[in-house]
Amino acid sequence: MDIRIAIHPSDSRRWRVYLNQFFFDCGSRSAAERIFARACAAERQAAPLPNPPKAGLTGRLARRRVEWV
Repeated sequence: MDIRIAIHPSDSRRWRVYLNQFFFDCGSRSAAERIFARACAAERQAAPLPNPPKAGLTGRLARRRVEWV
């Protein structure tokens, strides 16, 4: 996850906290830092997603791939 804090592109008095393609507009740097800290803490607490099982070709599926002449 991409989490970053930056100055608002068009107003140097405002701040933004970016979370991937989303962002939060903040009126002050301290508010942006609080949101940034919460987002980082939530990312650390998030459980990793399990890897999906890899399906191999079974005999039935392998037979279906025979080319017909």
